[in-house]
Amino acid sequence: MPQALVYKAFQRQTLTQILQDFTRKRMGMFAVYPKSKQPDQKLKLLVAYLQDALKDKEAYYC
Repeated sequence: MPQALVYKAFQRQTLTQILQDFTRKRMGMFAVYPKSKQPDQKLKLLVAYLQDALKDKEAYYC
């Protein structure tokens, strides 16, 4: 299960991780678009916004 979905429950200790030896993979977030088409200004702004908005929530996704 993605950690982002249960992160707050772990922090509140209402959910406990079992099988800690079987850890999850570290995953990133990616903006994917066709190589032949460069991102337009709207997409660049969206990616910049997401980077800024999620910067302080890195622990949710690692």
